[in-house]
Amino acid sequence: MKKILLLGFLGFIVAPPVANNVCNRPLNVLTLGYYGASKSTIINMLNNFCDLDSVVKEASTSLSSAVTLTTMYPCSYGGRSLNVVDTPGFETVKSSNFEIRKRIVAEVSDTFRDGIDAFILVVPLGRTPEHSIVDMIDFLNSLITKDGFSRGFVVFTNADGMLMNAIDEIAQVLRFRDEIGALAPRAERFLNSVKYLFFRHDFEETGVTKLDTNGVKKQFLDRVYTEIFKLCESNNGSTFSTNEMKKAKDKYESQKREIEEYRSIRKELEKSISTIINQNENVSSDLFDKIKKMREIAPSLTFQNPKDQTQDEILIAEKNYHELTKNLRDSIHTHSFLQNQLKMMSNNVTTLMEEYSIARQEYNIEKELFVSETKKIEAVQFRIPCYENQYLAWYYRQAQEIIQRELDSVPMYYIDKYMSKAAFDNDHFVTPKLYSVNPTFNDFLEQIQVLKEQTAIINNRVSEIRRLKEEMRNAVYRIKDYEHGEKIFIQYASNFNEKIRQDIMNCKVV
Repeated sequence: MKKILLLGFLGFIVAPPVANNVCNRPLNVLTLGYYGASKSTIINMLNNFCDLDSVVKEASTSLSSAVTLTTMYPCSYGGRSLNVVDTPGFETVKSSNFEIRKRIVAEVSDTFRDGIDAFILVVPLGRTPEHSIVDMIDFLNSLITKDGFSRGFVVFTNADGMLMNAIDEIAQVLRFRDEIGALAPRAERFLNSVKYLFFRHDFEETGVTKLDTNGVKKQFLDRVYTEIFKLCESNNGSTFSTNEMKKAKDKYESQKREIEEYRSIRKELEKSISTIINQNENVSSDLFDKIKKMREIAPSLTFQNPKDQTQDEILIAEKNYHELTKNLRDSIHTHSFLQNQLKMMSNNVTTLMEEYSIARQEYNIEKELFVSETKKIEAVQFRIPCYENQYLAWYYRQAQEIIQRELDSVPMYYIDKYMSKAAFDNDHFVTPKLYSVNPTFNDFLEQIQVLKEQTAIINNRVSEIRRLKEEMRNAVYRIKDYEHGEKIFIQYASNFNEKIRQDIMNCKVV
């Protein structure tokens, strides 16, 4: 069992001022607690107002009704002095606590520039619901760092129903620690560091001796002063810096922001996974494989929302869930990435199909232009360049008619020749199609590759046809270049003189 720092209660001794000079000064004490926890009563007691005529009122929590939320009261007893700061009580509304915390840190820092010697947390017995205990620990963590816990005292008020003996008081402390520990396991250091006191208004039974009302109160007063000054001596007069309070507040607020970040990620995860696993199966097989995997692991990763837990515990729960769902988040990321890739690939295929269609249109246009150009190939009207002898005119005319008949068949020769070069009969373009309603990534890859290849082939053919068309348009073919030109020369032009023969061979055939 952990050691319980339960302060003595049998008899009372007014301890003399301490010999340690570093503590021979008014010690700074901060009181904390819920609104209505009897903080003001405790402060009255510390100022030795044992008749409990209230001279200190509970600090107002209304920011509009008070100039300052914290008030310092000089208290003294038995030759010792304390500067006790009363603070506004914690609220059950967390948004109000945020403002209260802010003001406490700011004003206590101004009031106790040289730091705090001790703090008192006032807890009414049997009147604090679980959620309030959680808020109390959160509030404490937002003001006091772990190094400052050892300067704390938990004072139980409304303790009149308990006997003044160690057994009952230790049992109550254990119940309190168990209750806190169940709700806030990380509060263990605080629970083991602070000292515990019980405040009673009226009680006469100690189990050993009887005390009157004032005796009970003076005994409590003596315990508090003695322990606070002993604490000062054990710390050699050093104080808990109010800068540490600022650090605690900053850490608490940073922790709160961290929780919100984790919570935001978790909510987004829950939303995403719900959308994904409830998808119908009208998706690609590779995408469905990822959905199926997430359906298998998602149900086992439901977040257990912490109830009545401190901010520390909530952060741990969020962190643990964040770590636990790492693979699930990775799966969602992979799913989203693949989904986006599929959309991008689909868009790419659409774009490439448009490019393919444009290429086919250009091919058809160029083919028609090419065929039209071949139709312009016509036979020339052949004339023998000159007549050497008018007596041979009949021979020229006869030769001219025979050569003309030969030349009339030349256009078809060149048309066939160019059409053969164009090789349109070898062009068999089949429009690439996706045969799956929900193509996979690999299906798209294959389709894209085919489309690019087919479009490139068609574009190359368009370029070839254009070059061949220009060649056909600009070509000048003469009898000497004609494949059967030698036949014409031998049969019909060999009897002419050299000049006429050369002129005939230089005549155009088309």
